[in-house]
Amino acid sequence: MASSASMRTSLRSLAGAILTIFVAAFVLTPAGTRPSSGGPDVSVIVRTVAGAQARLESFVTSPDAALAPQTSSYDPGTDGNSMASTTRYSGATAWWRAGYAGAGVDVALIDTGVAPVTGLDGAGKVIYGPDLSLESQSPDLTNLDANGHGTFMAGLIAGHDPTLTAPYEQSSPAAYRGMAPDARIVSLKVGTADGGTDAYRQAPAPGKARSSGVCQARRRGGRGMRG
Repeated sequence: MASSASMRTSLRSLAGAILTIFVAAFVLTPAGTRPSSGGPDVSVIVRTVAGAQARLESFVTSPDAALAPQTSSYDPGTDGNSMASTTRYSGATAWWRAGYAGAGVDVALIDTGVAPVTGLDGAGKVIYGPDLSLESQSPDLTNLDANGHGTFMAGLIAGHDPTLTAPYEQSSPAAYRGMAPDARIVSLKVGTADGGTDAYRQAPAPGKARSSGVCQARRRGGRGMRG
């Protein structure tokens, strides 16, 4: 894809700039002020930057590669910023206990699109409205998220592990659920892979979001939509 090629070019430029800065800093340091031992080794810097560039390019060219956590001891139950903690201190779990988990509510998300990832790929979980982005002319990108932000936000709002069902507040902290796990997402894409958008295209988005989203929602059960 053009966006991947552009990103790879940017990464090469970034790595080259970092290498230039390191080498310049070493070369321009007065000889008398360099430490006699333990000083910077340009060959090590070159190898390190080259290795980092290779790893970054590998990730860009393989966007679906599996990512492993930095540690296996992570506990979302003790992390104050985990989704489990966030839904608790924000009061979402109290609403769940009262029977309000988002069922019957559509949330309009004007962002970079939504990818059908686990937790958002259930039948009818995401409705795709008009694609107002500059990627709308590409069949492989229309409505889909090439940036990641829209999918992330959709997960925060209404995502949940596929096996989870109410009562959500009784699930393990390790089980993922968004703020309104039973809500449905109405996705309106305005952003591209680099987060860019077009003001002319985006300006009509709120009106189109409501008209298109409501019409589609009515055809799928008459659910109310929140923007």
